Amino acid sequence: MGDSASDALTSNVHGSVSKESTTERLVEIYTAIYEGAESFLKAEYTICGYFVVLFGALVFGLVTWGTGNVTRGGFTCVAFALGAVTSMVSGYLGMKVSILHFQNEDWSCTELQQ
Repeated sequence: MGDSASDALTSNVHGSVSKESTTERLVEIYTAIYEGAESFLKAEYTICGYFVVLFGALVFGLVTWGTGNVTRGGFTCVAFALGAVTSMVSGYLGMKVSILHFQNEDWSCTELQQ
């Protein structure tokens, strides 16, 4: 009916699975989730890095060309890059907090079942 992860975790309600096996299964699940999130972030931030470099150069060129001021183009490009890096760091931290939150929540529910 369900997948093996949910079966392993919910069967503990009926007393057929030990606390140790449930803990081991939770560790397996969270390790897989953590590795998947890391892989996703690496792929996403590789693409974001290319985007920031290409569009940063475009912003620099257009602002410098439009204003005739290289300093203004440089500062605008740096502001664009800092905004992009800040956004990526926020996304990374948000992913980490989310994984940790759900891990703690699931662990608490498992503890309540036992």
